[in-house]
Amino acid sequence: MIVEIFGIPLSGKTTKKKLIRKDNYYSYKKFYIFNLYKKNKINFLTLRLLYFCCQKIEFQKNILTDDSFFEKKYYKVLNKILSQVITPYINKDYDLIKNRYSNFLFYFNKMNKHNTYERKKTLNNWIKSYLVFYSKANTQKKYIIFDDEGLVQRTLSLIFYLNDFNKADLKKVLKFLPKPNKLYCLNIEKKKFILRANKIVDKKKKNSFIKNYKNFHNKYDIIKKFIKLNFKNIKIYVNN
Repeated sequence: MIVEIFGIPLSGKTTKKKLIRKDNYYSYKKFYIFNLYKKNKINFLTLRLLYFCCQKIEFQKNILTDDSFFEKKYYKVLNKILSQVITPYINKDYDLIKNRYSNFLFYFNKMNKHNTYERKKTLNNWIKSYLVFYSKANTQKKYIIFDDEGLVQRTLSLIFYLNDFNKADLKKVLKFLPKPNKLYCLNIEKKKFILRANKIVDKKKKNSFIKNYKNFHNKYDIIKKFIKLNFKNIKIYVNN
């Protein structure tokens, strides 16, 4: 079973994950690492090292509100370790499964070309990795995959900084999106969002978030409404 959480930044996705998640749940990335171990592609010591990195990264403080220089450096090192070990495997696996998701990738890339160069690069890397993670997670029923940064969330990331986008193309992205079995949608009212946004360390980003709540929420709402109408075989939970 695959369970994802969906919401705008500062909506409480990580907090929700901590409340619901159990010890035997896997994130997409952690399950992929476990799969590498089961296939004898990494040894037990590497497995434990990567698990440690995953656990620390997945439950770190919100990077928007964390101003610790040393913690940021620490998490950067952990991410680098993870990336160096699993990226070669992701690249190989992606070549094997990308045709399976050709329709989704076509519309995703069509929309992504309107993002900045750096944003496009980041989104392409995310989608490449998470399609591979999904392809491994979706072929089994024994384990529960629980993630607050899944593929549904990446559709919001796709349009998050776009001033304008083609809604018809977004609907195609969502239509062909590899879907979870359960989805938690986290609403957040403006007053609570502003309180959390005021804790953002970077002043420029703080002002941008406060100013753009309506824009962020509208994009989230467009995706949520489409999901509720069209994701027929998925259990959807919406907090109010």
